[in-house]
Amino acid sequence: LLTLLHSTGLSWALVLPATAFLLRGALVFLGGISGEKRQQRYLALNPLREALTSVIRKEHQQGKLSKNLHPRDARGSAAPENMGQKVGPTHVRRIVWQETRNLHRRWDCQVGWTNVWRLWHLPVFISIAETLRRMMGMRGGLLGWILDPAATAAPETGELGEILSYQQRIMEADHSLNPWYVPSFAEEGMLWFPNLMLPDPYCVLPVAVSGLMILNVWVVSRFRGNLNPSKWSKRLTRMVYAISGLSLLVTPQMPAGIVFYWASSSLSALVWNFWLNSKYPSPSPPKACKRQVVVIP
Repeated sequence: LLTLLHSTGLSWALVLPATAFLLRGALVFLGGISGEKRQQRYLALNPLREALTSVIRKEHQQGKLSKNLHPRDARGSAAPENMGQKVGPTHVRRIVWQETRNLHRRWDCQVGWTNVWRLWHLPVFISIAETLRRMMGMRGGLLGWILDPAATAAPETGELGEILSYQQRIMEADHSLNPWYVPSFAEEGMLWFPNLMLPDPYCVLPVAVSGLMILNVWVVSRFRGNLNPSKWSKRLTRMVYAISGLSLLVTPQMPAGIVFYWASSSLSALVWNFWLNSKYPSPSPPKACKRQVVVIP
């Protein structure tokens, strides 16, 4: 895809954001739309989940649950001699979990499959970043290079000789033996980073990457369907916030081309998330009626 877009006459500074936008759009149409529809069905089942939980707790209070049976067989199957036996709260929670799980399977809205498509972008991003690394002629794997960024630290001074020396170290591989090497990356940058093989001299791109990642997580968490996150969802959000902040320790030493693609990927994710939320908005989950219901005998 990278070489195909570049063959149309676009410079690498335009190919990188275009690639990020197209790949994110493909993921949205392959899994994002179905995930949003699952989210809508999940929210629409909220009254049924609350009613089901209320019925199971009422049966527990009336002693209609048997502690000697499997949770999925406990409801409505208690023998007369087991009626009135105490069933622990853990057993009741297991029954509620089993019943809601069966409900989600019936309507194809399992929580785990709702946002799993967002994780597909991680291997795609790593593969593109690794491809860019090889096309820029950098030695070593991407993961090992990230874990040891000091090996190729940028010079602190801006002397011409030191910059050329750093450029020589960063491309010390024998490019004649590297079929992936594309020398045009050194000439087709833009603005303050004309050479995509060198790090950003002003650290604007690294800060932009961190800020866009934090903004993206915050915006997604404020969507209507994510206002009441689960415990694991909160932990995942905190972990992504931490990764966004820690990225500033690595990105200043990375080539501007890879960091620019990273920033473009984060920005395209933000744009596509807004499009998904506007095209398939999550409805406000209906809640149970709080008004007292009078049953006429």
